[in-house]
Amino acid sequence: MAISFSLLGSIEYAISVYEKLIRATVPIINNDNHLAFAVLMSFDTATGNFYGIIKNNLLPLVRARKRQFLQERKQMGGRIS
Repeated sequence: MAISFSLLGSIEYAISVYEKLIRATVPIINNDNHLAFAVLMSFDTATGNFYGIIKNNLLPLVRARKRQFLQERKQMGGRIS
């Protein structure tokens, strides 16, 4: 069974835990639900509060600047709505 995008909603962030690092990926999606940018942030595996850093620092910053990022993408000639 395929899971539809509308069933789950949009992705807020994804975390991958590797042997030597932890990587957070925050997609910046345009109004057409296309990926415009992806913010990648890496943490040392000894970082104890990486969830807090993502939720309390990274996500608010991306949300506050999303319109600016998408406008810059549009100026670069990227497809955006």
